[in-house]
Amino acid sequence: MVCGLYQLFGVGFLTDTGRYINGIGVFRATTCGSATRLVGNITVQSPFGTLVGFENHSGQTTLLPDQQPLGQVLKGWGNNQDSQLEGAITNNTIGTYLHGPVLPKNPALTDHLILCALRRRNLAQELAPLNDDLETTAAAAASRRPQKMCNDMTIPRSPRRSLFRSPLS
Repeated sequence: MVCGLYQLFGVGFLTDTGRYINGIGVFRATTCGSATRLVGNITVQSPFGTLVGFENHSGQTTLLPDQQPLGQVLKGWGNNQDSQLEGAITNNTIGTYLHGPVLPKNPALTDHLILCALRRRNLAQELAPLNDDLETTAAAAASRRPQKMCNDMTIPRSPRRSLFRSPLS
């Protein structure tokens, strides 16, 4: 689950206007909308090795104490401005703010998800090895991209525009 779906798989979401939306509770996490967007390249140490991606979210997600994170942020923001944690893992479900392309740049994570699906259907217990050189090279390049420190990347949210136009005079 990436970004908004990750948020809604949590316990609940409090919008920046004060509206509470119940989540489905797969992840023991809550999210609050914020006027601050967390934007930039991100690198995370995880059980699947170092993951790379791009994040762009205004949700501030907090994991409850019994929720396993996807990993520890090495560069970037992650779930919120303070915790240095990224994402969540519950059984075979993974939630993250790592946008794209998260799967092609992180072959160990991709292999894990594929293998989970195959095992669930009793179709395979292991994957045949593939050459991941291209994916590993792309991930290494992404991890070297500039990333300012957390507080330097705050971008105020632009005012929302009305979806409706006023009638012409």
